Amino acid sequence: MGINAALEAAKRGLKVVILEAYRLGGRARIDELPLEGMNIPLSHHVKKLIEELKQYKVQILENTVLAGVFEDAVLAYNFSKPAPVTYLVNAKAWVLATGSIELPGIYENNDLPGTIDATTLLLLVNEYDFEFNRALLLGLTPFSTRIVKQLAPKGIRFTIAVKRDSPYYSLVNEIRELENIGIIDDVEEIVAKGGEKVKEAMIKRLNGKEHRVATDLIAFGALENPDLKIPNQFGCRIIYVNGLGFVPIS
Repeated sequence: MGINAALEAAKRGLKVVILEAYRLGGRARIDELPLEGMNIPLSHHVKKLIEELKQYKVQILENTVLAGVFEDAVLAYNFSKPAPVTYLVNAKAWVLATGSIELPGIYENNDLPGTIDATTLLLLVNEYDFEFNRALLLGLTPFSTRIVKQLAPKGIRFTIAVKRDSPYYSLVNEIRELENIGIIDDVEEIVAKGGEKVKEAMIKRLNGKEHRVATDLIAFGALENPDLKIPNQFGCRIIYVNGLGFVPIS
């Protein structure tokens, strides 16, 4: 991740500035599960790295977005201060660590209130103590699987709709035995229903069977893509890698 790159550069005596659009650490900062080989939650590990960055005098500019890339300089804009601040950044080298974004699900009524991405689901519970009882999760990735492992033990009832031809379908085996989990596979069609917000979804399977699922929200957890907005501004070459998506390579 970008934190590691910044830390390694600072340890070698380079002056390092981090531009972060929201809060440094991204979704890892709210992930309460340890990674393989760790004995502490990932969020705790990230916070320790951030403290180490401060020890090496790394300047961290949170809530700062890249406003424009020009031939001789880069403009950045901070929107959290009492008065907006514009930075003119003239760096000798750039490390682009923009992470990934979750892509919305394509189904009928996917614009109803109560429709969110998987990262927002984790943020609502782990950061803001948002309470609800039922969630419909569309698809599985390694990250959304981690979300289920964290939130199901907190009493949230998950229904997971997934296609068998998904590249991550095997992850179903990691969560099948957890409490508060229901799995609907061979999904063909989904229709969200509700008035002012999501209340339920009709899920049709390939065998023709239909399931009516009552839910408090619907979360997208099926597709991710590298965040290419900034690499595009820098003129990076973008290629498509099967199973990964569009990736900057230069």
